[in-house]
Amino acid sequence: MTKTDAIDQLLQKSENWLNQNRPSKALESLNLVLDQLTVTPDPETLSNVHLEIAIIHRSLGHRKEAFEHYFEALKTSQNHHLKPHEDSAGILFQIATLFDQTLRPKKAIIHYEQAIAELTETLGPNHPNTQMVQDKLDTAKAKI
Repeated sequence: MTKTDAIDQLLQKSENWLNQNRPSKALESLNLVLDQLTVTPDPETLSNVHLEIAIIHRSLGHRKEAFEHYFEALKTSQNHHLKPHEDSAGILFQIATLFDQTLRPKKAIIHYEQAIAELTETLGPNHPNTQMVQDKLDTAKAKI
């Protein structure tokens, strides 16, 4: 079995655990994927795994861990794409919404603005995703 096959199996296990509403088991599988990826890095998969771990932690109310993995996903995505990209914008949006939920609108605004900048460059200012993030930004600004 190749390393890629092993990673694919672990990702499938994680998905199965999530479908069975067993997030802690899914996290175990995803952490094993991270271990595999440190040996043979694949930036796209690495970013996606960190993002998935962040989402699970967020759903469990583990905000500190969620932030850690969101920022790792963002760093990996930005290093991989080297220019604005809608994947990075999506991660920035997730970070912003978590800051918003934790009642830190000033930090949320910073990340919403960064997400808008990347979305504007990649999708355009009139794209529905760009407009949706703009609406969230406006709401966050109104909270200050």
